[in-house]
Amino acid sequence: MAASGQFRGRCQAGLTHLEEIGSLRTSVQQARPWTDHLERHRSIHKLLEISAWKPLGFQRTEVMHKQDPKRVLSGKVIGERRSSVKTYSLPAVQGDSRLEFLFAFQDIGASGVRRWIRLENEFSRGIHAFTFSIRHRGTSLDGLISDSGIGLEEIGHQIDTLRGGGNRRGHHAHLLDIAHEVDDLLPFDGTDWATESTGVYNDVKHADRPDPAAQALHAMLIKNRLVFRVWLARRIGVSDSAINKGTWRLKRGLPDT
Repeated sequence: MAASGQFRGRCQAGLTHLEEIGSLRTSVQQARPWTDHLERHRSIHKLLEISAWKPLGFQRTEVMHKQDPKRVLSGKVIGERRSSVKTYSLPAVQGDSRLEFLFAFQDIGASGVRRWIRLENEFSRGIHAFTFSIRHRGTSLDGLISDSGIGLEEIGHQIDTLRGGGNRRGHHAHLLDIAHEVDDLLPFDGTDWATESTGVYNDVKHADRPDPAAQALHAMLIKNRLVFRVWLARRIGVSDSAINKGTWRLKRGLPDT
């Protein structure tokens, strides 16, 4: 199975644009269910979306079987025969968009891709909750804070579980575990962030707490996303220097400190 996506700048009169097509191919020795192929493609697709923090789509999907090659009338094999696939299981391209990736393949290599696949399996609930907003951008600020808080709590809980804990703990303790892994890379104090993020999350979650201002919600959402993306990047092997180089992308929207 092969799938590809196209990324290009907006076309304007008198301007030249660069166009790049990314392609992903899976090949197996024994036949596997269609869903297995889709799962692997969607996994790499999600990693790209996290790096860009924008919804990305599939432009073209094709399948090929070695026992069904392209032949001429005489029956002679002249090459692979690839057939187009029509499916609603993969998101479509949503139009041209400027993309700025936090990290690229050269920053992680094949070993980083393997780390990502393991990480996604181990932290699937938290990663899914936190990244839900990438493809659902019409969510309210309250909803975005709630989703990010749920995702971070799930990730912190899994960190604790994998090291032999897993007992019920407060939201703040889970966020501290994440902060401790990346505190040296954050442009703010990780312990303070864990405390403030927990407070804003509880403000949104509980009706008897103060209603936070939109500006405070937005500022905390930016911080939550920064922590999540730095944590994930370090976990899959992105070097500290590469993360620091891209920090300016992550800091956009943060209030002056």
